[in-house]
Amino acid sequence: ECKIVEFGGEDEDMHILLEMHPNILLSRFAGNLKTEAVEAIRKKYPKYFSKFYFRPLLCGLLHIAY
Repeated sequence: ECKIVEFGGEDEDMHILLEMHPNILLSRFAGNLKTEAVEAIRKKYPKYFSKFYFRPLLCGLLHIAY
């Protein structure tokens, strides 16, 4: 249902040309792609991202705020 026709990019972005079935929502596909890409990068470089992302602390603060 989805095929990558071209893939490329620059230092801070990427370009993907897709051939997709009309039933696939482009916005949902893009959101899923971004989410999965960030998770993969965070897993590959955990020491670098631990300086910026405090997920357990943030979740704890949100529970206290309720």
